[in-house]
Amino acid sequence: MPDPDTIARIQSVVQEVLGDPDIQLGPESAADSIDGWDSLSHIQIVVALERVFGIRFSAAELIDFQNVGALADGIERKLAQPDV
Repeated sequence: MPDPDTIARIQSVVQEVLGDPDIQLGPESAADSIDGWDSLSHIQIVVALERVFGIRFSAAELIDFQNVGALADGIERKLAQPDV
């Protein structure tokens, strides 16, 4: 189960990128259920999340994220990895 703080930070980024402060996300939220979250905004969201969390995702990792919970788990895994 992802940390609620991680979900809240993702939500803040999505709200900012999509310009909608009313967006509410939970672990089961998916891009196709959020108005304005299309392929272009998805790239903008990923870039913003990488900046906010100080991480980088590979294309293969991004394909595995089916919802916000999976994305949050991926972020938390990246943050837990020691710097190489």
